[in-house]
Amino acid sequence: MDTFRVTGNLSDHPDSHEKFGLPRFTLVLATLWLILNIWAERHTQRLALARLSDPMLRDIGLSRAAAGEETRKPFWRA
Repeated sequence: MDTFRVTGNLSDHPDSHEKFGLPRFTLVLATLWLILNIWAERHTQRLALARLSDPMLRDIGLSRAAAGEETRKPFWRA
């Protein structure tokens, strides 16, 4: 059985639904799923960054202020 893996925005090209052999609605749902997963990953990473101690932040080259600035971003903003 063939599998389909979403690795980018599938609706960039007007003929993308024909290229992949999938209905346009399926591509829209796959793109939405991809976006939601990216947002969830950003949220998780920012929570982890907020929990790091000052010595850990220094180890990765960040100040507490820079880490705070990153963690205050909404999940939809890269």
